[in-house]
Amino acid sequence: MFLPKRAISDVYGELKEIAKEVGLIINIDKTKAMVQNRRFGKRGTLTVDDHKTEVVRRFKYPGTVICESNDEMGEIRARILAANKAYSSLQTIFRSKQIHQNNKIGLYKTLIKPILCYGSVTWTLIQTVEQMLNKFERKILRRIYGST
Repeated sequence: MFLPKRAISDVYGELKEIAKEVGLIINIDKTKAMVQNRRFGKRGTLTVDDHKTEVVRRFKYPGTVICESNDEMGEIRARILAANKAYSSLQTIFRSKQIHQNNKIGLYKTLIKPILCYGSVTWTLIQTVEQMLNKFERKILRRIYGST
């Protein structure tokens, strides 16, 4: 559903008032707009309360790329790559015979898994994505526990 300009203006006004009540100020220079509807591929600017807001197709919001088509496969691949880099940097610890498996699992849960799952609350888990995440986790667990 595409909101008319009047509705967008009303929502913006409410947001601004609520933010002001808790001591927050909306930085209009950093504000972006996105239409998440495949039929409306509009670009350009949106004017709300005499402020021009850029309409974008994708942007990075704290470390997570959000795009108008809601296709997060690239973001998920980037998260798996980042987690794999974190694992690679800890190879000496995970390969050490002197460190107990429980400690290695603790390291995995506190250092690697949060990197993998960052931003996952916005993902739509389809079977392909779930298989990719499970494959990565099994790879790490096989290296910790060995092939049993």
